[in-house]
Amino acid sequence: MRISRKYRRIGNYLTGLFFVTICFFGSFLAFKNAELKLKELNSYTGKIIEKGITDSYSSISGKGNLKFKVFYLKLEGLNQILASYNPKKSYGNLDKNLKIGDTVKVYFKMSSTTTKPNLATFQIEKKNIIILNTNDYQFREKIVGYMAILGGFVIIGIAVYQDKKYWKKIRK
Repeated sequence: MRISRKYRRIGNYLTGLFFVTICFFGSFLAFKNAELKLKELNSYTGKIIEKGITDSYSSISGKGNLKFKVFYLKLEGLNQILASYNPKKSYGNLDKNLKIGDTVKVYFKMSSTTTKPNLATFQIEKKNIIILNTNDYQFREKIVGYMAILGGFVIIGIAVYQDKKYWKKIRK
């Protein structure tokens, strides 16, 4: 059975609209995270009982996993594994300044899972000295937001380009 041109075009545009909506919604969420203030986040003060660098996995459409290294902390009395991702994978400053037994104050967004590292760790303070700055996390969120917007516009361009083959050529 052959699908008519009209329905193929409608299907192409609806599919494109679906993916563009996902990109723009993801961008909205990333920019919303980038604008959060510390007073709007969860905070917790406690002793470090475990720290280190571990692997974190991110699923890609259920088909595969991305594996990357993150610096993590476990605090006494907190049921979250707080973590920070650095694209350069340089965690020397965090490792040097944070020791097991130190009391720190952390600002983070609560995660529903307690077994995976929570990468929404915004800031870590030790004796009122900022060890992990919120600007690092928020800068990465803004980059993700801009990439999602760009992806949305690329999808719009692809949809229009694909539909172009159905346009009637105008003859003089």
